[in-house]
Amino acid sequence: MFPLSACEPRVKVSVATALPTEVPLYDPVSPWNYAAGIFQPFLIQAGLQDEASPKKGSEQLLQLIASPMKQLLWYDGDHSLPVAYVPDAVAWFRTHLQK
Repeated sequence: MFPLSACEPRVKVSVATALPTEVPLYDPVSPWNYAAGIFQPFLIQAGLQDEASPKKGSEQLLQLIASPMKQLLWYDGDHSLPVAYVPDAVAWFRTHLQK
């Protein structure tokens, strides 16, 4: 999601779910390489027990996203988020696509 959000102007709103932040910087699709190029509303949804996306990494990544309209939502779970993330993602799209 990060490469597309940063490079494709037709993307107006984005949601990244269970985003792995423990990806090496040399990986061509590492979210760390694209965050500064994201200017549209961006929601990150993460599990509190997700080892692929520890809390510190998710919070740091959120700060790198250039958009002033960004949010990080936490769920009680690991890399497989509980179904509660779906209505939150839909609400994010509805809110930001109606503007």
